[in-house]
This record gives sequence, C-alpha cells and structure tokens, in this order.
Amino acid sequence: MSKKTSKRRSSGFRGHRGHLGGRRIEQAKNPKNALNRLLSYLKPFRLQLVVVVVLVIISTLFSLSGPYLIGLAIDQFIVTGDIQGLLQISLLMLGSYLGYAFTSMGSGWIMVAIAQRVLKNLRKELFEHIQTLSLSFFDSRPSGDLMSRLTNDIDVINQALTQNITRLISSLLTAGGVLIIMFILNFWLALGSLLVFPIMVGITAFVAKRTRSGFRSLQMNKGK
Repeated sequence: MSKKTSKRRSSGFRGHRGHLGGRRIEQAKNPKNALNRLLSYLKPFRLQLVVVVVLVIISTLFSLSGPYLIGLAIDQFIVTGDIQGLLQISLLMLGSYLGYAFTSMGSGWIMVAIAQRVLKNLRKELFEHIQTLSLSFFDSRPSGDLMSRLTNDIDVINQALTQNITRLISSLLTAGGVLIIMFILNFWLALGSLLVFPIMVGITAFVAKRTRSGFRSLQMNKGK
C-alpha cells in the first residue's frame, strides 16, 4: 500500500514540473498581494528608506550636473581661452563627482543594512514555517527544491532590495532629468531624439523576455 502511495506522489509531482524538466517555477497567485507582503517587511524602516530616496535624488542631480558643466566649460571657457574660469568650473565638476560618489555610497550602504534586517526576518519566519510542515510535504518534494527556496530565492530578494530598487529610482530620475534638460537646451533636437524611444522599448522587451526564460531555467537547475 505504501509503495502505491509513494508512486502516486512521485508521478503527481513529475506531472506538475515545468517543460524544461527541472523544478516547477511557481507564479504568485496575486502578484499585488505578494508585493504588498514584501513591502510590509520594509515598514519598520520608513525613515531609513526616506533617507535612501533623498540620497538617490541628490546623487542623480550630481550625475546630471557633470555633463552640463562639461558643456559650459567647452562653450564658455575652452573656446574663449579663459583659464581662470576653466579652473573654477573644474573645481565645480570635481565637487559634483565627489558628491555623486558619497551620496551613492551612502544610499547603497543604508539599503544593504535594511535588506539584511529584512532577510533576517524572512529567514526566521520561513524556518519557523518549515517546522510546522508535515513529513508528507518533505516526502513529496526534492531536497534541491527546498534548499533552493531557503538559499537562492532569498538571495534573489536580497539582490532586489539592495540593488534593483535604488537602480530603478535612479534610472527613472536620470531619464526624466535628461529629458527635461534636453528640452530646455534644444526643444526640436529633444523631440527628434524621442523618435528612437519605441525602438528602445521594443529591444528592452525582447531582451527582458529572453532574460526571464533564462532565469527560470537557472532556477530549475538550482532546484534539482
């Protein structure tokens, strides 16, 4: 009787695996709820997150000021041979680059500290939840799948919190700032540059689709 039951469990699990033959990549039934649950772990760190956002905004302003100052140096000082003005604007450029370095370092350091505390709570809750599961749960799943959930999936969340969030905010602010500066400097040139925007979106969507499939394949292999 136990052999028949074991066979049914084994065949049932195999039937739910993905088409690549590895472990099944489970999709969140409600991505919005899953995101809200993840954000709930960040609520105790609201003040630190506000500081991170402020530092990211400041670092973005510093990064945008660099090219603008270079343009001023070329147009107003190098062309005219004004050495004194060139030295002054060079100091401003140095200050902007140093400001960008320090603010980026500060936001990254704070975000890493937040992420490690969130991951500590996640690992603790996950371990406590595993202690409540029945033996049949472990019997019906490969050990690689469970280990992957305890290590690799947590590492993915760690990367998302420490790198992707700050990069997303910085990229959006940089794109918006560059667009505003372009329209201020030359409206028609900026308008013409937007013609390539649909092409960029298409390329990004294509690469993201390929990357997503590769990531799922990697997660399957890790769970074996």
